[in-house]
Amino acid sequence: MKKIDIAVCDDEQIYIDRIVKYVEVYSEEYEIDINIKTYNAGRELLDDVEKDISKFDIIFLDVEMPDIDGVDTARGIRKISDDVIICFITSFERYAIAAYGVEALAYVVKPVVYAELKRVLSRAVVMVQYAFDHKEAEERYIEVPVAKDTRIVDIRTIQYIEKRRNQCVLHCVDGEISCYETLKKIYAKLDNNIFIYVHQGYIVNFDTIKEVKENVVCLGDGIEVPLSRSHYKIVKNRHMSKIRRLLEERKLE
Repeated sequence: MKKIDIAVCDDEQIYIDRIVKYVEVYSEEYEIDINIKTYNAGRELLDDVEKDISKFDIIFLDVEMPDIDGVDTARGIRKISDDVIICFITSFERYAIAAYGVEALAYVVKPVVYAELKRVLSRAVVMVQYAFDHKEAEERYIEVPVAKDTRIVDIRTIQYIEKRRNQCVLHCVDGEISCYETLKKIYAKLDNNIFIYVHQGYIVNFDTIKEVKENVVCLGDGIEVPLSRSHYKIVKNRHMSKIRRLLEERKLE
């Protein structure tokens, strides 16, 4: 289950405290890791979102606030993010109509009771988890053209990719896959934090690198991939940083 980040914005501290308490009860009841950040004004929340200081999955937003009300705050948030789930908190049911103008999920009428907040929060959590799982699946798999068909490949199984004439060969733990796509196009589909160019004709899964030599990278099981001079320094430095980080983590255990 994904850790969920929630913002609660209300100019009345009593309602902030109540919602935070209910969210904590919900978190414990369903064993979900939830991080909560609170705001007393819409402008404060909007500033954080605009500056990319905070990224929230769910926002509970009071409608009636001085300076900038909840609906205008939501409109500002929607200009930046279509993904965050907005739930209005209001003393007036008439605002339910306005809620749909900013694609709000729901509204909770004050005084807030746990049963109602639980109902709304449960819907929101399901939507957040679904979006996360979908994104994770998109990042985990790539589609490559093979012969007259396409094939879905789990990127975690890829050790390295080799340019071979007019094809590219994906060397995976369970065998080779030849595909009719350029190395550049394949690289664009991959996570650049995991895959790295070691040569103009080779991309390597960085997590598989065991040793970096002067002109090859060793992946274990006797596998060696050519390493060009132009890529040596970047690959070597990154590999050494990884080793230092692992050593530091072991010291903390």
